[in-house]
Amino acid sequence: MKKTSFNWRMFLPLTVGMWVVVIGMTTWQNCNLHRLNEARVKEPLVAMTANIAAAFDSGENPMPFLNSTINCYRSIPAYEHLCLSVYQNGNLMYSAGDIIAPEESGNSEMHGCNPDNAFFYNVTPAMNGSVQIYAALPRDGNVSATPGVNITTLWLSAILLALVLTIALYCFTLNSGKKQKD
Repeated sequence: MKKTSFNWRMFLPLTVGMWVVVIGMTTWQNCNLHRLNEARVKEPLVAMTANIAAAFDSGENPMPFLNSTINCYRSIPAYEHLCLSVYQNGNLMYSAGDIIAPEESGNSEMHGCNPDNAFFYNVTPAMNGSVQIYAALPRDGNVSATPGVNITTLWLSAILLALVLTIALYCFTLNSGKKQKD
């Protein structure tokens, strides 16, 4: 039985280990990028509803700037189907997009999806308790296509890195095997 050379005995475990590390780190980074993109879409919506609630709490009437704010958001493709409903004492005061019915009525349908499968669904009450702001963003292609690092680019970069490291490891183990023979 032929004995495996030293450089192959060193090259194979190092290469397999390196590929496992590169694939594991790329998968982890992929998950992080997905969460980052979700947060990038959700954070402005949470801030918008909180600002509307704060305006009601301070006694201001936010209705004049609501239309311009909503139109500004809707000009961005990810927020194209944004729905916002403002209720005061259970009565609808303002609505942009499809009306989001209060949860008590059991009819929370908006733009073909319900709060259970919406990408973003938030109810923000004002401090006085008489005003509730409902905001929803259905899950669609525009939301998942938010700008960020292209996943294909991430994986191609990781594979290219792993190939370069594989060649470097081969050269390293080839030289180590020659030194071992001397």
